[in-house]
Parts: sequence; C-alpha cells; structure tokens
Amino acid sequence: MKIKINTGYSSLDGRQVIDQDGKPLTIKGVLTSTLANSKSDIKAERSWELAKQIFDSTEDEFEISVEELAQVKAAIRGSNWTPLVVAQTFESFEE
Repeated sequence: MKIKINTGYSSLDGRQVIDQDGKPLTIKGVLTSTLANSKSDIKAERSWELAKQIFDSTEDEFEISVEELAQVKAAIRGSNWTPLVVAQTFESFEE
C-alpha cells in the first residue's frame, strides 16, 4: 500500500499544525520520529531501517507492506502523540 507522506495535519479549526521547529508537521515527520524513537515490541533494527527509508524518500508517496503498516501502527499507539496526530495519521492509512 502507498502512504502519502507529505500530507500535513490540521487542527479542529482547520489551521495547519506546526512542529517545534516552526515547520508544518507531516506524516513523514511523524512516522520517522515515531519509528526512530519507538519503544514498542517491533524489532529495533527494522524500525530504524524503515524510519531511514521514509526520511530519505523524495516521493510524495511511500510504499509500505501490510506487515510494516502493522509495525508502524503499533509504534504510533505506543508513542506520546496527541489524539489529533494519531487519528489523522491512521486516517491517512485508509486513503
């Protein structure tokens, strides 16, 4: 399946969500940060490798397997992201 990794996040009132560096928060940023810092049950080596692949991607979409998607979802569920980010990330997987 393909994930649109350059998609941004919006607050309830439609404003763009900005990260701590003042840049728009994107799926790509959330996935790379989550996978690189994951403490979930997924294999650390695979998590790191997937984070690097997403980070290095220059395409708008990233191809991911069903198994990798399950790993990503587990990492996101175990992260400290807010419901706004978790929900919009999971919604993007359904598009």
